[in-house]
Amino acid sequence: MDFNSLKYLGFLSGVLGIYHLIPGHKIKNYFLLLASLFFYSFFNFYLTLYMLVISVLVYYLARKIEASEENQKKLFLYPGLLLTISWIFFFKSLPNLVGIPEFSFLKVESFLYPLGISYYSFKLISYLLDVFWEKYETEKDIFYFLLYIAFFPQLPSGPIQRPDDFLEQINQKIPFKKIHLYIGIQLIVYGFFKKLVVADRIGMYINPIFSSPDQYPDTMVWSAPYFYIFQLYCDFSGFTDISIGSARLFGIISPENFDKPYLATNIPDYWRRWHISFSSWLRDYLFMPLRMSLRNFERIGTPLSLMINMIAVGLWHGFTISYFLYGFIQGVYMSFSTYTLEFRDSIYEKLHFNENLRNWIARFFTFQISVFSLIFFKVQNQNQLKGFFDRLLHPRIVINDELLLPFYQKSAFLILFLFVVVELVRDQYFDTKTDLEYTNKKVYSMIFFYSFLFIVILFSGVFYGSTFIYNQF
Repeated sequence: MDFNSLKYLGFLSGVLGIYHLIPGHKIKNYFLLLASLFFYSFFNFYLTLYMLVISVLVYYLARKIEASEENQKKLFLYPGLLLTISWIFFFKSLPNLVGIPEFSFLKVESFLYPLGISYYSFKLISYLLDVFWEKYETEKDIFYFLLYIAFFPQLPSGPIQRPDDFLEQINQKIPFKKIHLYIGIQLIVYGFFKKLVVADRIGMYINPIFSSPDQYPDTMVWSAPYFYIFQLYCDFSGFTDISIGSARLFGIISPENFDKPYLATNIPDYWRRWHISFSSWLRDYLFMPLRMSLRNFERIGTPLSLMINMIAVGLWHGFTISYFLYGFIQGVYMSFSTYTLEFRDSIYEKLHFNENLRNWIARFFTFQISVFSLIFFKVQNQNQLKGFFDRLLHPRIVINDELLLPFYQKSAFLILFLFVVVELVRDQYFDTKTDLEYTNKKVYSMIFFYSFLFIVILFSGVFYGSTFIYNQF
């Protein structure tokens, strides 16, 4: 039941209709939990049971942590962390194990996507640690806690909502507001547009180029990474828009996950804008503890923490050399940017450089190094990666009219231009980040604009063989 399918829209509509007909705040939440478990079990019933078992264990371990003396809290914290982290590690290792004859019985392809293992495990880990750090009290209603873990719009790929934020919302009676309906529908339609029209159309152009770079002209090979960075953004942010929009229909406000990352002025700024819920989770639960542990190492403590953090980001996507290199390169970028910022500021100040011009130059270079690093993210086969870089570094003339894909090439440029225009219009007239009541005029404009996007989706969307890139993570 992919988010970009009619099955999901049918499921969402049915759950939403019943949810708003049910009287009583608690019963609504219990129904939402049942719907979320059904959504999860649609993919794999046994792994749904496991999610329930590990969630219940973590719930009671957190209660034990809260009730224990200071010197006994770690006795309950460490088993919970070991349980959740080892489960993530096991599943991230599965693709490597499947290739070994002794593990040939493992059918990883059938259940890697529906798990959403990383995302609900991150929720469990943050809950345990926040209770251990005494940031807030444990949730008294175990079914509310399970709803936080299993809430279906956030299961496959986030965003990773913090426990206090989600639980505070569902513990209050959420009144029906038209603003929730308006914003939810807008986000879902726009998510479908970004995924089916922009990301998948660009993918039809660039995927053959990355697979066989020797068969395409230099201009197409060099342009492919630039198109890929937009494909990845539209694919993942489209997924997030559908997720946040779905939750909003139930009156639940999810955290933002993207904030125009390609306008970042440096790599730390980029990671504050890209996959925000994941980046901030790593900052709070990995980087900051590491930084405190390594503070006695003076000047190397921070860059070492940054390197470990970013390599963890790379390996979270999978235990491959390409993902390791992606994380390593990001770590180098982060360390260099952090430690040269003061020096760069002093030079620009001495030169009396225009601040706006400096920011646009910074955005240009940040975008370029982001494009370069994402080549390692895209190409996982080592021979293909070597062949692609060899093709970039050793241009050659390729003439093969059958392989030039003129339609896909023109279509990719046209779709990218359309996306930029739509983004500008949305930012100017349809801000979904505020809860201001819509005037009748704005409602009519919204209906016209998103009806236009809906028509574009019907005529230009890719409705076959399409799944989200981040499903695999």
